Amino acid sequence: MAIIKTDVLDKSYFWVQWSQNSQSIENNSTTINWSCGFNPGRQYYLNAIKMNAVTINGVEVYSGGTYSNITDYQDRTFASGTLKIAHTSDGSKSFTISGFSGWIYESGTTYASSQTFTLPTIPRASSVSCSAANIGSNATISISRVSSDFAHTLTYSFGSLSDTIAMKTSSTSISWTLPTTFYAQIPNSKNGAGTITCQTYNGSTLIGTKTCSFVATANEAISKPTLSPTVADSNTATTALTGDSAKFIKYYSNASVVTGAKARNSATLKSQKIVCGAKSISGASGTISAVESGSFTFSATDSRGYTTTQTANKTLIEYVKLTCSMEAGAPTTAGVATLKISGNYFNGSFGKVANTLTVQYRYKTQGGSYGSWTTATATKSGNTYSANISISGLNYLNAYVFQVRAIDKLATVNSNEQTRKTTPVFDWSKDD
Repeated sequence: MAIIKTDVLDKSYFWVQWSQNSQSIENNSTTINWSCGFNPGRQYYLNAIKMNAVTINGVEVYSGGTYSNITDYQDRTFASGTLKIAHTSDGSKSFTISGFSGWIYESGTTYASSQTFTLPTIPRASSVSCSAANIGSNATISISRVSSDFAHTLTYSFGSLSDTIAMKTSSTSISWTLPTTFYAQIPNSKNGAGTITCQTYNGSTLIGTKTCSFVATANEAISKPTLSPTVADSNTATTALTGDSAKFIKYYSNASVVTGAKARNSATLKSQKIVCGAKSISGASGTISAVESGSFTFSATDSRGYTTTQTANKTLIEYVKLTCSMEAGAPTTAGVATLKISGNYFNGSFGKVANTLTVQYRYKTQGGSYGSWTTATATKSGNTYSANISISGLNYLNAYVFQVRAIDKLATVNSNEQTRKTTPVFDWSKDD
């Protein structure tokens, strides 16, 4: 309760007081109780007191009056009532009790200055919140309102997009599907922030507006790049042996590879890579020469940073690299030299064609020319082979150069040349 008094005159004064009665959230108003009167400091008789008009918040609530027979020294109330005061649109309100005065017989007029009072703010615009969600999925918009009579219009803005979600809805929980057009607003980001605007209405009257932010995410599962990889052997020599471009021969097949990558939901491709064993290609396609693995890993990364990886496993024929080594012996005095040959080779089938092995040797006198290659018989065991060759008809006085080679379906490997000459043993004595 608040009271305003005039100046004290003849030990007496006039007063106006008020107190809050009630507030209406729906109508955005406060009703106050008011009263006005006189506090006597002595006895007053016929037509001795006059109080002038009282105005509250611009409304004259009391027009004034003349009073007498105030002889008991007791406080007098001349008028009382209630006044409904409308608040501003944001729920706040200050009001003024205008200056007033009173007249006392033989003493004169006494005055009270205007005073302004602030009423408690009435809650107005409803608060709003929105859950985060994936684009194309549902977000929940929650509204906290102060009156069940309130309705709400909801709109959104996201990037350059804006639209209406609901018009004057009475619901306080609204399921909203984030439009797929949001993807184009965040082509280089995994998520983005938008704004929900909530306008609160009481009937046709706009009470207030509040906003909240929300986060929209490009769901990785449906936004990351897709891959449609292809792998084929582009070496005609190896495909002739396997009969199938989807099969590969270790060390010899050349893999022609393509990622087949595509970006989705307004993103763009930023990088692509293909890996086979220790070899790789940065790009959408290319050739990996002399493959050493049948496992091909394809990856693509988009402008949002999402990456897709896919592995294609192909049949790899474990070809054993052909080797050939030789140990040559010097010709004996009988003109016979021995060659010991050994090496590794692939003892199996490529698919369409089985591998073969041919071992050959040749020799020449030092400083001379080689003769033709002569085929020898090799003994095979698993993926190894060996051969012992005896060459006769040599002159032990000459130095000879020997060489061997091995041939299979993919390679020809020559051994190192070795030069050998017989060194006779002499026995010198007194009779020789």
